[in-house]
Amino acid sequence: MRGDHLSREIAHRATPVRDAAGLKAPGGHLRSSVPQLGAGNTDPDFVRNRPSITAQVRAVLTVAASQPTAVTSR
Repeated sequence: MRGDHLSREIAHRATPVRDAAGLKAPGGHLRSSVPQLGAGNTDPDFVRNRPSITAQVRAVLTVAASQPTAVTSR
């Protein structure tokens, strides 16, 4: 597993646990660009793009939160 796929790995592990517990909560995961940390543990591109990334995540969550919950069986 590469570090840039950690969110997907967590989702794949958390989903069966949620389902086994009988929770009816929707789930998912979002991925953003992987920071290329340099001196001072900062990535200038990521820092510059952070407001746009944040706005996109908020937009996705706003739409998702406004949808009726659909529970499907596997």
